[in-house]
Parts: sequence; structure tokens; C-alpha cells
Amino acid sequence: MIWVLISSAKMSIQISSQLGNMPLIIEFSTIQPYLSKEMSNKALEILCRSKFKLGIVAGLPAGIVVAHKFGERGYKNSSEKQFHDTGIIYKPNQPFVLCVMVKGDNFQTMEKVVANITHAIYHFK
Repeated sequence: MIWVLISSAKMSIQISSQLGNMPLIIEFSTIQPYLSKEMSNKALEILCRSKFKLGIVAGLPAGIVVAHKFGERGYKNSSEKQFHDTGIIYKPNQPFVLCVMVKGDNFQTMEKVVANITHAIYHFK
């Protein structure tokens, strides 16, 4: 199962998904800022220094700046795993937000799925 959220100035910023029986609607326009501009910039600077080069980063051309956070999760007594990667991709003249959440049984495969999705979205015309 894969969930993808994309946001940029040039496309709709409302995504609907189905989680169980409860619809999830994400609207960036309703999110209020919680950090000062200075602290927000500092947080972005830290996220841009991530050393993790799989997932989103692996799907981008070299040199593209990304402020991102990834996560992995495994379950006790289960082969099910989750891999999530969310970030701001600073594509020249067209930055965008991307969040990809994947369930599966192999982290390496899920990381490649995220890289492939990122690549397709980055190069979409």
C-alpha cells in the first residue's frame, strides 16, 4: 500500500485518501505556523543536512537540495514494515512538498519505490 501527498504552488493542495473507514483530508491552507521565521529556517537547514541518501533523495538529480525526514517501522511478530519519506524538494523555479508512505516487507524495495515515485514526479511535465 502506498500513500502519496504532493503540494506545490502550481497544483491543488488538497489530497483525499481512505484509511480504514475514515476519510483523511489534508489541506495545507489550514495549517498555522508554529515556529518563528528564524526557527523555521533553522529547522529547514537541519533537515537539508540529512545524510540519508535513499528514498526521495535517490530519485532526484545530483545537487538538488532537499529538506526531508524519513522513518522506518517494523512490527514485532510480523513481517510488515513501513517506510516514510517527507520533504521539500527545491526544484529550480518549482519547489514542491512530497510525502510518500509505503507498507511492505522489505525496506530496500520500499526505498526504491519512493525513489522511483520521486523521479517520476520531479520529471513530470
